[in-house]
Amino acid sequence: MQFHTYGLLDDVQRTHWWFVSRRRILGAMLDASRPGRRDLRTLDIGCGTGVNLEYLGRYGKVVGLDSSHEAVVRCRANGLPGVLMGDIFQLPFPPGSFDLVVAMDVIEHVDDDVAALREILRILKPGGLAYITVPAFMFLWSVQDDVSEHRRRYRLPGLKRAVDAAGLRIGRITYMNTFMFPVILFLRWAIKLLRIRIDSENRIRPGIANRPLAAIFSAEAKILPKVNLPFGVSILCLAEKPA
Repeated sequence: MQFHTYGLLDDVQRTHWWFVSRRRILGAMLDASRPGRRDLRTLDIGCGTGVNLEYLGRYGKVVGLDSSHEAVVRCRANGLPGVLMGDIFQLPFPPGSFDLVVAMDVIEHVDDDVAALREILRILKPGGLAYITVPAFMFLWSVQDDVSEHRRRYRLPGLKRAVDAAGLRIGRITYMNTFMFPVILFLRWAIKLLRIRIDSENRIRPGIANRPLAAIFSAEAKILPKVNLPFGVSILCLAEKPA
């Protein structure tokens, strides 16, 4: 298996503050970078059980791809037939197939991130957009990175070097999930210092705090289209294939 998704999400996790907020930011950034477009041919790499596919459908036709057979089966069972099983290093599409490629928390899973990004470049149309997110800062490494089999967390210069080396042209690159950064930093360090044993952070259900946390993180959807943030739990990069 060449990459992993965030995991096969159940119905509760589909409404988890983290995933809800990321979808809102995705929409805000696409509306700002491709205003009015509803004809985009989109590939969602690492689509998992398809939590973003229906959302991306508002922008045009969407294809999902995942390395997990179980994820593909569950997508199809959920009424999402346009999902394929595939390898990020050998995407099963001809050059110039897509206007938009979404790779949310994918390239941190692979040993050769530049090769993965070059494959994204290959299948983009000239002027096409890559929407990439990755986790930030190695000092935030937690059990979730181990569970998800991450190879690394990034700083801005490291992701820039990889994207540039792949031949993509960066339009925007910024940290994100900044407002929640102090909370997540404290919790992860507390888990380490207190030696709290959990098998996955996805098991932590915020319950009554879910909606407030989603509101806090989602507030960045109004900021990120205009302003770069100085630090955060993740990094967001918008990069184009040169025309």
